Amino acid sequence: MGSIFYQSVNFLAERCRLVPPVVSILSSQCEYLLMNYGANRERLLRPGRRAVVGRRSMVRIVQISALATALAVTGSIAGERSHPCASKDRLTGILATGSTADAIRLVGSDQLFAVSGLYSEGYRSAETSTLVGEEVTLHRMSKLPDRYERIAVQVFAGTKWLQGRALADGHALVSALHESRGCRHAMLERERAARVAGRGIWAGRVEVLSASKPFTLLQYLGRYMIIEGRVLSVGDRQRRLYLNFGQKWSQDFTALVVKKGTNAFKGNIEPFKNLRGKSVRIRGILEQSGGPMVRLMHEGQIEVDVR
Repeated sequence: MGSIFYQSVNFLAERCRLVPPVVSILSSQCEYLLMNYGANRERLLRPGRRAVVGRRSMVRIVQISALATALAVTGSIAGERSHPCASKDRLTGILATGSTADAIRLVGSDQLFAVSGLYSEGYRSAETSTLVGEEVTLHRMSKLPDRYERIAVQVFAGTKWLQGRALADGHALVSALHESRGCRHAMLERERAARVAGRGIWAGRVEVLSASKPFTLLQYLGRYMIIEGRVLSVGDRQRRLYLNFGQKWSQDFTALVVKKGTNAFKGNIEPFKNLRGKSVRIRGILEQSGGPMVRLMHEGQIEVDVR
């Protein structure tokens, strides 16, 4: 009997893992029942013997059954709402393909949505197409549409998280322009797992490049890349801030932070001034300005104290 109860609790804990307080209640109730049945366990296992179950125990059984049923129905909803990439501004509907290769929409609506937080030319065919025709919830990430009138969204289908699956399978890289810090962390963890396991694009098509090899970086100009290295110096100017990864600024890799204007960094730039000697990982489109360079425009492009 104990194994039956614990198997049920383990199932619920997996299904509703984002609601640990409720699962804890279930576990404690099971402990109570097992202790109460201790004297009757042998009688329950012997053929022809009848075990006596008290009224209180029956009430506990009914309570646990009701709670388990409620959790099975609402667990995925509660988990989705407490997910770090969830948003209060969301829409639910049947997923349909968009009018372009990198857009999605809901059945009965002309509004286009962009799958937020991912960079890859092939993730849509690998992940989004599997959800066409299913009911999904779109969690809005961007306040305003982009120039193609698309709204950036995180996509959930029940317990399935589209962005998380794409990253874990190695079908995309993190490019979290609109996501919160908690959401970025969840996405980076899945990207890191795929990189360590060598799944998908990490099997050979993509690698983390070294900031100490500028001539290698120049081979990837115009591409979205991830570069890792130690910041040797920080150049703080009136309108710009430079993270220098080499002694020869005109030749070595640099990360540029623009302080004002259209391409200004969206966030607090003060922490950048203290990055000298720190190991960082930077992601973005590689440009050339003397040496290779990446423009930092939002917080999701840099990880500090990486290993």
